[in-house]
Amino acid sequence: MAPSNTSVKLVRNIPSGTPTLNDFKIETIETPTKDSLKPNQVLVRTLYLSCDPYFRGRLSGTRDSYVASFAPGKPIEGLGVGIVEASNSSKFSEGDLVTGGSFL
Repeated sequence: MAPSNTSVKLVRNIPSGTPTLNDFKIETIETPTKDSLKPNQVLVRTLYLSCDPYFRGRLSGTRDSYVASFAPGKPIEGLGVGIVEASNSSKFSEGDLVTGGSFL
C-alpha cells in the first residue's frame, strides 16, 4: 500500500469566548499502513464523528469536568463509528464496524 496523507485537526489554544479558526490548526501526517501497525493495533477509517455540545466544555480548559479538556497541540477526538481498514489484532478483522471514544 502506497503512503498517503491524512489531515489531523488540532487545538492550537484554549479559546476565551467564542472559538475562532485561529484556535485550531490542521496538520498533514503520513497515514499509517497495515505494514506499520504494531501487534494488536488496528487502522480505523472514521465514518461518523459526534459533534456534541459537550465539546464546548472540552474547549474551556476546565479541570473539574466529567470529561477531559482538549489539550493544545493534540488532536481533537470524540465518539464515533468507523470501519477497520487494516488489522494486526485477532479481535478485529478488516471490514468490521467499530464504535468508541478515540476517533480523530
